[in-house]
Amino acid sequence: LLRGEAADTGITDISQKNGRLYFKLGVFEMERISALYAAGEYKKTIKIEAGASPCVSLALAPGARVLDAAVKFVRDYKGA
Repeated sequence: LLRGEAADTGITDISQKNGRLYFKLGVFEMERISALYAAGEYKKTIKIEAGASPCVSLALAPGARVLDAAVKFVRDYKGA
């Protein structure tokens, strides 16, 4: 369900490593990332990752449920 919803927004892959969620993007849209950052909630938690394929990472809060954080980001990204 999450992967289908993510695919509809242009997110091609979701992974987790070292306390961060990584969202690979089919097409990088700086406007969407900027909108999330401007909203304040993601101000110190999202980061644009350099590399061959566009990727955004999200720092997980201590004790956060990974699936809940992923679903929330996908939905917020979709609405941005």
